[in-house]
Amino acid sequence: MIAKRAALEQAARTGAFNVMDPMERYRYLEALGVPELMEDFKMDLMEVERENDELAQGMPVAPPMPWQNQPLHIARHRRFVISDKYRALPPPLQGAVLEHMMLHQQMMAQSQMQQGAGQNAPNMQAGPAGGSKGTAQGDQAGTEKEMRDEEAQNASPA
Repeated sequence: MIAKRAALEQAARTGAFNVMDPMERYRYLEALGVPELMEDFKMDLMEVERENDELAQGMPVAPPMPWQNQPLHIARHRRFVISDKYRALPPPLQGAVLEHMMLHQQMMAQSQMQQGAGQNAPNMQAGPAGGSKGTAQGDQAGTEKEMRDEEAQNASPA
């Protein structure tokens, strides 16, 4: 176990896997024997695997919900789609899986659009170049006092 831990830590340090990716981080913790550190992620993972099983059996699956981990669902459904188990399904069931994946994709896109709308609000204090008013080139020159001070500095001997 010590050798395995050392190898995993070295792999993480050298960038052999992305510790910022939740799935890879979960696998890392699983290999260390402590997956319970990501219990919520494990529950999400179990949910998507249950969906894959139900879809493979032709059972109806609830549509995606906003609180679900959309990137994980898409990734795990994708993994299912490239499997032999999926290829063995009749075309109508394959279509149902793809349709369900597209619903997750749409949910994720809507969520990203909603998040982006709040981040793109214009800053009323910023000039066109993003600086404060009077500091950006091509912006208003500033106050009269600032202009006089600048003229005085330029006129005074060095």
